[in-house]
Amino acid sequence: MYLTFNQFTVNLFLLSIQTPTKASLSETETHHCVKVLRHKIGDAVHGIDGNGNYVKGIIQEISKKETLIHIEEITENWGEKPQKLVLAVSPLRQKDRFEWLIEKAIELGVDEIFPIICKNSITDNVKPDRIQQIIISAVKQCKRAKIPQLHAAIPIEKWLETVILPEKYIGLLAFCETENALSQLHSQIQKAENVYFAIGPEGDFIEKEVQLAATKGFQIVSLGKSRLRTETAGLFALSVIKAVQGW
Repeated sequence: MYLTFNQFTVNLFLLSIQTPTKASLSETETHHCVKVLRHKIGDAVHGIDGNGNYVKGIIQEISKKETLIHIEEITENWGEKPQKLVLAVSPLRQKDRFEWLIEKAIELGVDEIFPIICKNSITDNVKPDRIQQIIISAVKQCKRAKIPQLHAAIPIEKWLETVILPEKYIGLLAFCETENALSQLHSQIQKAENVYFAIGPEGDFIEKEVQLAATKGFQIVSLGKSRLRTETAGLFALSVIKAVQGW
């Protein structure tokens, strides 16, 4: 559904829908709305509830702790694609690189994120509160209405135990040592509507991890002949998926 405002320039706020005609901004969002952007009572505002709904409304009341909004329009499943994309990726020693990857993954359409701890992972230090804020900011930046789910860090073996690929899903694992050609990545993506994609640590997956993933139905794929950093591999793979699936 196309909306009447310029969706590439409007500021989006994360809000809470209380009734079909009433929504509110938290204290943090109120500060951004009122103190930073200088909105006042009677101004039109645009927001998302994090569950897939876009809201257009008018500011009715402002206090230090919240802003009350009269809802004029609600659009369900706004800014979301029909396909589902799940990313499993090892945390990185340099946390800023990992956070950058998470931000770009959200912009490229990821719906769920699993930090996986592998044999060659250098750290398991994932700061969920900080990453959650990065996710929310990225969602608003790229005009999505549903906040992707961030899971707790988990050893890859335990994660693979929980993975049951449903119908119309495909599991892909990028591995530097595979003899599969890059072209096979494209063909595998074209076969499925929904994708699980696993990216390893700086030292890549070990053979045991690759074999375990294969027993769970994952296809082992190449990202090309050059060796890529984890964050580069993630960005490349997600971009290919977005291009092939055409959303």
